[in-house]
Amino acid sequence: MSPEEARELLLGLAEEALSGRSGEVVCLEAPEWPPLPASLRRELDGRSIYARPGAARYATAAQLTLEEQLVAHAQTQAAPHLPGELAARRLGADLAQLRAELAGSAQHAREHAAPRGLRLD
Repeated sequence: MSPEEARELLLGLAEEALSGRSGEVVCLEAPEWPPLPASLRRELDGRSIYARPGAARYATAAQLTLEEQLVAHAQTQAAPHLPGELAARRLGADLAQLRAELAGSAQHAREHAAPRGLRLD
């Protein structure tokens, strides 16, 4: 793809995302608090002079709803799961070590990586 074609594709995708045709677009930034005086705002866009320009992130409401459903599904007690023995074997650890890591504090989890490089927690 040429640079011109890539530019046109990106502009088209941005236009479609911001148009709302794909659903409601939601800004993922937290509300500004406390309110800033005008002297600490950029003239160009009215945002804080301390906020990095172009750093705002957006998502569609549909995407956020699907993510919330995934989290709710994963938190149910009957959610599909990997048996502990199989998880330990795939991580290259033994079951007792895996259970000890899961019961311990997350602060020390980085110190105890499985042979495959993943943290046991």
